[in-house]
Amino acid sequence: MPLRRLSLAAPLALCWLVLIVHASLYPFSGWRSQDVPPWAYLEAPWSPYWTGFDVWVNVVGYLPLGFLLALALLRSGLRRLAWPAGLLVPALLSLLLEGLQSYLPQRVPSRLDLLLNAAGGAAGALLALLSARLRLIRVWDRFREEWLSHESPLGHVVLLLWPLALLYPTPVPYGLGQFWLRARLLLSEWLQDTPFAHWLPEPVEAPALSPLLLLLAIALSLVAPLLLGFALLPRPRQRLWLLLVWGLTAPVALALSTALTHGPDRVWDGFSLPVGLGLALVGLSALAGLRLSCRASAVLLLLALGFALGLLNGTPESPYYAAATDAWAGGPFLRIHGLSQWMGWLWPYAALGVGLQLARAAPLQCPDMSEPTRQPNSYYERHIFFCLNQRDNGQDCCAAHGAQQAFDHCKARVKELGLAGPGQVRVNKAGCLDRCAGGPVAVVYPEAVWYTFVDQSDIDEIVESHLRDGQVVERLLTPPDVGR
Repeated sequence: MPLRRLSLAAPLALCWLVLIVHASLYPFSGWRSQDVPPWAYLEAPWSPYWTGFDVWVNVVGYLPLGFLLALALLRSGLRRLAWPAGLLVPALLSLLLEGLQSYLPQRVPSRLDLLLNAAGGAAGALLALLSARLRLIRVWDRFREEWLSHESPLGHVVLLLWPLALLYPTPVPYGLGQFWLRARLLLSEWLQDTPFAHWLPEPVEAPALSPLLLLLAIALSLVAPLLLGFALLPRPRQRLWLLLVWGLTAPVALALSTALTHGPDRVWDGFSLPVGLGLALVGLSALAGLRLSCRASAVLLLLALGFALGLLNGTPESPYYAAATDAWAGGPFLRIHGLSQWMGWLWPYAALGVGLQLARAAPLQCPDMSEPTRQPNSYYERHIFFCLNQRDNGQDCCAAHGAQQAFDHCKARVKELGLAGPGQVRVNKAGCLDRCAGGPVAVVYPEAVWYTFVDQSDIDEIVESHLRDGQVVERLLTPPDVGR
């Protein structure tokens, strides 16, 4: 019955799982059977060839997965599943991947790797549980309340992945999503000797972009993450911080990509005149557009990405670019080559999907994030009511989900902080509030803000953020369409 709220930890856990699978099975080729069962490594002797680096990589590689899985379940109200999932899912994933490595010529499955991976996942889950118990997550809660609580976590994950997508070299600086040439070659192979082979357009030798079009392509590619952030973050202050982070991240990402591709002595080779002009033009434009509405930002994002992808996918690749990607395809980049390449290809299309969702759902004007209106003549400044209704017919109700304990904890916490009494806060019981589907629920007046809570840490946050400081805890809001 408790409402399961979305957590940023869930999509991050999925991204980390994909990273583990890719790192464990890349290059996904050369599969063959060795005429032994995939679990034979469990009975093999312990390998004498291992180093401290192997131990560190196997533990640290799975620790974030256990942490994020447990945290996602904790934040979703599934507290009882947090420890079992954080313990078992990394262990079972490692068991599966080690078994699959039995069929790859470049990989050697190891019982030690399995144990270290399981230990890393268990350590991560334990760290998440301790962080929740010690209320260390409250710092993150306050940050998310301030920055990330206005839209679904997917948009924030896509925004955070933009610097990583820039690491793989691109024909046009910052020009993510240029993969039509490879897609056409792949389609040609698939459709060869079929009636549909002639449906594909014939390759045409396109001219290189002129300096003006190159500047336009760079600027449109650079403005995309800013517009995505503007569609997610409504406050001008938040957007200023985003612009500052963007101004630092964009040059650093390009310099790092250049250094990884050509060596540290050529770190500044990527900073041509069009790149410098593009950074300056986009930065000034973003300053001028700080007060754009969320929907307008999302619509401009769709337009910018559409034009950028049209320009980029009509641009030929130079021989110098082919040499750069050859350097990435082997050596120290063997394990991240494919993943970074796919991230660079797919990021604009993921941003398009998020932008389309935001353009449809975002309000015409960004929401007012100021403090809720207070009633100066009210006997109490704020009044919170807890539904404690108990149903005798066996039907689900708020009382069956810890509502009484939450009420008692809230009352004690309000007194502890010195908030109780006339002119301050009153904590009251209530009968059925007729919003059972979102229960357990509480409502704060005079703002008429409805909350769905899960545990005592949620109550603490409501007391300290809303009842004391006047800041609505948006991640706990009961959806407006939830009733009985």
